[in-house]
Amino acid sequence: MAENYYSNGDIVKPSGINELAARSFDWTVKTTTYTAVDRDQVMADTSSAAWTLTLPSSPADGNMVGIADADDTFADNNLTVDGNGKNIHGDSTLVVDVKNASFFLRYSSTQGEWRITGI
Repeated sequence: MAENYYSNGDIVKPSGINELAARSFDWTVKTTTYTAVDRDQVMADTSSAAWTLTLPSSPADGNMVGIADADDTFADNNLTVDGNGKNIHGDSTLVVDVKNASFFLRYSSTQGEWRITGI
């Protein structure tokens, strides 16, 4: 694992993520195209190649997905987050190109889109 991980019991999470948020659901490492579900926390490994993470197609108000750079490689191999028919802050996709990026996306039915809510 990269240096930005640590293990707390059976929870694996990046060190920059809020402790309370990390306890609410576990982080899972993904290395290729993946469709997230509500409450997923995805450690996206783009060390081999850029790939796309697709958000849930029919999100309910308050659905959340956590995303973190598993191997400090988002700047080299970008992660594209696809809104799956819903916008992410006004755009259909979000290209994550910042090394060590980690954040949560929360769906707002009032705004009708995914919003970045925290890191």
